[in-house]
Amino acid sequence: MTLLTSCSMLQRDPLPAFAGQAQNMLILDMNNASDGSTDLLTQTVVNSSDFRARFNVIDRVTITTLLKDQQLASVGVINENTVARLGKQSGVQVLLKSNLNYLDTGSETVGNAKYGYSTYYTAKAQVALSVLEVETGRILVTGTGTGSASSSSNATSLRTSAFTRAVDNAVYTLILNHAKLKY
Repeated sequence: MTLLTSCSMLQRDPLPAFAGQAQNMLILDMNNASDGSTDLLTQTVVNSSDFRARFNVIDRVTITTLLKDQQLASVGVINENTVARLGKQSGVQVLLKSNLNYLDTGSETVGNAKYGYSTYYTAKAQVALSVLEVETGRILVTGTGTGSASSSSNATSLRTSAFTRAVDNAVYTLILNHAKLKY
């Protein structure tokens, strides 16, 4: 199986160093995505030293514990507003909101009867990220990333590879845009 991902060979400009104070951040569930998508996003940002220099990610378990303490979980009062309010109580300053804009797959068969046919499979994804102030809901910075993967065999990992690349590129763009902000 041959698996290729776009942007794997691209050279990125180094991200500028950050000398400011890291803000406490809570990552909200990703919109338009499956359950594991938020976990993959969280893993990507936590593994980025440039992201961690700018944001301290507060574990959702902390917020869940607060919900249980306030007995809100049992009555189903878990939504973005509740999470934001409780996040603020636990020292969260900003929220990371994410959206899976698209995740498409396709295939193309090429060749002829004499030499045979080959099918190539592709997947493309786009992820948008926004950092919001908890107090005001104001969008501080955004970043969007795309990713793609292709294979000559029907690999189920194509969608994951494209999504992972899109998340990685969105995080990079978000950090690059964050570096342009004046604090």
